[in-house]
Amino acid sequence: MLKYSNFAIIASFFGLWIDSFMSNQIQLWIGFLLIFSFGILHGANDLALIENINAQKKSTKYWKVLLYYITIVLSGASLFYMIPWVALTLFIIVSGYHFGEQQWNKQINIASHWLKFFFQLTYG
Repeated sequence: MLKYSNFAIIASFFGLWIDSFMSNQIQLWIGFLLIFSFGILHGANDLALIENINAQKKSTKYWKVLLYYITIVLSGASLFYMIPWVALTLFIIVSGYHFGEQQWNKQINIASHWLKFFFQLTYG
């Protein structure tokens, strides 16, 4: 785990350093490339996880979940276009909760729903 952490830190600083040599147009295209590659793969993984959870519950149809997911993605993209600073703030908050929940969903046993939510949000 320590080796991965060291690699991630070095790769982040390297990316920031390389970024300073690129024009805004190149940065934009690289951003789109990353979104359309890793972002779509991440979303597909989320849909597979949701489908797996729903297969156990049998309460929500896959197409309904897919429609909600697409609606959220398109709403987020529209918000980024119209009010970027609000969209970025919401994206950071939602992403933090998402990653905290994924990491601690099964491991944490806190009675208070709000305390559990706050812990997962701050951890992410």
